Amino acid sequence: MPIGPGDFRPISRILERLVVNRYIYLAFAELPVHHLIQEQYAFKPTGSTCAALIDLLQKTTDLLRLIEYVAIISVDFTKALDRVRHHVLSQKFLQLDLPDHIHNWVMDYFKGRGHSTKAADISSLIAWINASIIQGSGIGLSSYVVAASDLHPRHKKMP
Repeated sequence: MPIGPGDFRPISRILERLVVNRYIYLAFAELPVHHLIQEQYAFKPTGSTCAALIDLLQKTTDLLRLIEYVAIISVDFTKALDRVRHHVLSQKFLQLDLPDHIHNWVMDYFKGRGHSTKAADISSLIAWINASIIQGSGIGLSSYVVAASDLHPRHKKMP
């Protein structure tokens, strides 16, 4: 028998993944900007970290057959999920062809979250959160990709 909200977490994750697979993947694939995201592994049903690493290894191996060395530059996006503003995310989700009830559910998912710190039986006031995506959630990473889908390089690629 469930005792608290945390006991429903597995059911919530199943629902989140269902929404992502049934609505967000399909709607995002139809956006005209989708073709701008190349070699994207996080927002594909068949994508994974392993697939990204295999692709990187293959491309590096192919380059090493032609040239003496290869430099790989890696970017850490650890804080990227913390920087997404909820009102901006809502605008991006409105660009997707989602049913209203799905859009409302996704936005409600991010609304009303707060943070409080407790030390020695003293709790701080609640600081309401209006930015960030919940890491480890079923909908978190797909929400970040939707938020970042219209990003573009500041400079053109060099030949």
